[in-house]
Amino acid sequence: MRRRETARTATGRLLRGGLTLRILAAAVGTLMAVAAAEVAHRIFFAVRDIRWVSHPEYRLMSAAYGQFDAQFGQRFIPGSHLEMTLVRDGRAVWCAGTIASANEDGLGGRDTLASFQRAELCLLTTGDSFTHRQQKGLTIPDVIADEVTDRTGLKTANLNFGRGGYGVLHMLSIAAAKAAALSPDVVIIEFISNDLARGRWWTREAVIDGRTRAQVSSAPDGFDDPKLTNDEYAVDPRATAEFCARVVAAGGDDPVIREANAFFRNYRKWKQLDRDPLSLRDLYLVGFVRRRLTGVNPNAEALLPLVDARRFAADIGFRESARALRDSSAAVVLVHLPVPEELAAGRPLLDRESSAIWTEVERGLGTRARTFWTVTNPPEPPAKIDQAPFDAHPNFDGLRFYGDYVARVILEDPRVRNAVTRAQRRQASAQSVNTTATVR
Repeated sequence: MRRRETARTATGRLLRGGLTLRILAAAVGTLMAVAAAEVAHRIFFAVRDIRWVSHPEYRLMSAAYGQFDAQFGQRFIPGSHLEMTLVRDGRAVWCAGTIASANEDGLGGRDTLASFQRAELCLLTTGDSFTHRQQKGLTIPDVIADEVTDRTGLKTANLNFGRGGYGVLHMLSIAAAKAAALSPDVVIIEFISNDLARGRWWTREAVIDGRTRAQVSSAPDGFDDPKLTNDEYAVDPRATAEFCARVVAAGGDDPVIREANAFFRNYRKWKQLDRDPLSLRDLYLVGFVRRRLTGVNPNAEALLPLVDARRFAADIGFRESARALRDSSAAVVLVHLPVPEELAAGRPLLDRESSAIWTEVERGLGTRARTFWTVTNPPEPPAKIDQAPFDAHPNFDGLRFYGDYVARVILEDPRVRNAVTRAQRRQASAQSVNTTATVR
């Protein structure tokens, strides 16, 4: 009996020992697999990062154009302008010239508060960089005003409250506030598909270590936190259109470009975007998996914060702005600007969250968004409407195309037609009074 118990005890010990060895072997195997995956991950990204840091692509601008605005995220200094040089593989490769400018009231485009007050039909437009940017001194809202004037006979002004990088949340906020202050006949909110999921942000101009910075942050007081802040672009006042033309013609190399490249490398270090392949403190693979599962990257390269449909709908500013616009006396027109890929596909290209936000905006404003495919007689798109392969923004033909398209959209809207009819009656009455006075 005692010998059998001793044998069972020994067998139990052996089994437990074998189980322990198997667990240890499995744990060691798992650790080795994770270590191998971490090494492979580091090698892959080290190669990618070395190329990216050695050959950056970024925009070099002549000024920090967007200034801090606590309410609307960004404002422009009256009379300021912005010139752009594209740097690719460490060399200047393309000159965009003057891409944006602010008039005497700090607005994009031609019309000022004074011309708005003199106009017979008053429009107010907000949007993103498609709306604010210019080509040969012309913006989309300028084209809209010209087209509406030609088709109605009314002297039309269109104030441009577009901001580069604006999302629909920002657009609604500034449209509601300015509509209440200025009482336009028509409010136009023009957006591209990418604008739907953009969150709120703020910009500022700062001088750090002797260099001007154009910073954008997801919090108005978060500019010193690299997890909340990005640089919109590199800034150097020497990077004018004339400078760019000279440097590109000479092959793209210049001391100003080399200084900008060095800044860009240091900026990536500040943002902790470049991995240290020899670090013993970081598990980059774990961070990568976490970002893929959660969609959150605190040090993301994405310039602007993003929101999902739930957070968009819960935004207090959205609800207040939508209510104010819905109750406004102005005709509010929501219009989608199609990019080349969408024109080719014959529809807006939206992911699930953007589609849900689109629906939420329509519900909040009580109006349907108009698209290129819902216009009765849309204009023929030119063969090329953007500045690819260097830039996705409209070229001159594209800008005129968008302006023509939006003008057709708004003039098909019954509320806008009513506003036009009222303005034409006021015009006829004023002309009658002037004629009577002249006869007398």
